[in-house]
Amino acid sequence: HGIKIFSKNRKLCPEYVYLISSGQVDESFSEYTGIPFIILGRTDTHLFPEQSPIIEIMGQWDFLEVFDVVQETFEKYKKWDWDLQKALNSEKPLDEVLLASMKIFRNPMFIHDASFFVLSCPKHIQRMLCWETDPRTGRKMVPMSTINDFKLDMEYLEGLSKKEPVIFSADQRGYRSAQTAGVSACVKAESFVD
Repeated sequence: HGIKIFSKNRKLCPEYVYLISSGQVDESFSEYTGIPFIILGRTDTHLFPEQSPIIEIMGQWDFLEVFDVVQETFEKYKKWDWDLQKALNSEKPLDEVLLASMKIFRNPMFIHDASFFVLSCPKHIQRMLCWETDPRTGRKMVPMSTINDFKLDMEYLEGLSKKEPVIFSADQRGYRSAQTAGVSACVKAESFVD
């Protein structure tokens, strides 16, 4: 939902993150199970339940400036969520999802199916892969050299068995990638520095 300024007099809701200064933290915070906090300054994190996510911000920061930056971050991702919902209802949903996501990832991306045929690439830049054309179907596909790299990539192969989305490190490919394994296919978005 967003951010709120912590007040002991207010009932806390786990859909919000609460901004507090480290001087406000005491033993009573052990009661706030599942409530996320952003704390300005160093504090004893053991005073919070393990189920409560906390972020400590060190250094000299203006309380209201931190509040604004966090709220702007929530708004940015709410807008992205809205843009993704609109994209899914458009005539070219895959293209529109990738275009909407470029604003977040700041890189062009593409999606391929389990056979490595390109399903969508609304913006292609020079440093991205050059597609090969499948001689049987005439469809664009990921180059065979890249497919062979994936066959040797243990991180990628382990991701094929996952039901939830997996974001891979840049170690193997030099760029991060995401994958979702479905019942019959995997869809993967790859991001390249522009």
